[in-house]
Amino acid sequence: TDLVLASEGSFGPHPSLGFVPANEEILFLQDAKHNRTYRVKTLQTATNFAQAHCSDWASLKNFAERVRFPSHALILRNSHHLHKGINTWTAMENIAAEGFPWEASTDMRAHLNPSRQAVIALATKDLVDLLNSFCPACAAPGFGVSAVHPGLACAWCQFPTRLTQAWTKTCEVCGHNETIDFPQGEKTADPQYCDRCNP
Repeated sequence: TDLVLASEGSFGPHPSLGFVPANEEILFLQDAKHNRTYRVKTLQTATNFAQAHCSDWASLKNFAERVRFPSHALILRNSHHLHKGINTWTAMENIAAEGFPWEASTDMRAHLNPSRQAVIALATKDLVDLLNSFCPACAAPGFGVSAVHPGLACAWCQFPTRLTQAWTKTCEVCGHNETIDFPQGEKTADPQYCDRCNP
């Protein structure tokens, strides 16, 4: 086959929002016929990624409801057993009846987690957008962002912030690149993002 699509997801604390859980998804499309690889990545906080120590049925039920069970599956483990893909109340009750405590966590496998499926859909849209972005010099697809430049000026004091001021887009076929100023449409940053006005 000429085309191979692969994805990989990871879950943990958001790199800049501290204790907020995040889902990062990376999609790769390998085009063997043209010897090209396309890659996109998205980082989203729309995830139910969580875990909890549950010492009784009430704590397990509370955790399950908080992480949107049963539409989102769970994993239960203790020192003797590991149960994955739990997606009915009956199954969870039967497993819990083996005795507490349990370590409960969200099952983040994509086929059992609609929140993760939504993040994969966002990454897929980004991949389609990348494939529909053509180099202005050679018309090759995949004219994507190769560098992000922070420094968008604060609207109050003009101090550079960490927000994006420009993107560099590069063609991997011919090497052509362009810098795009203010790619998100904003010419200045809200002072809440300024390290001088809001340290």
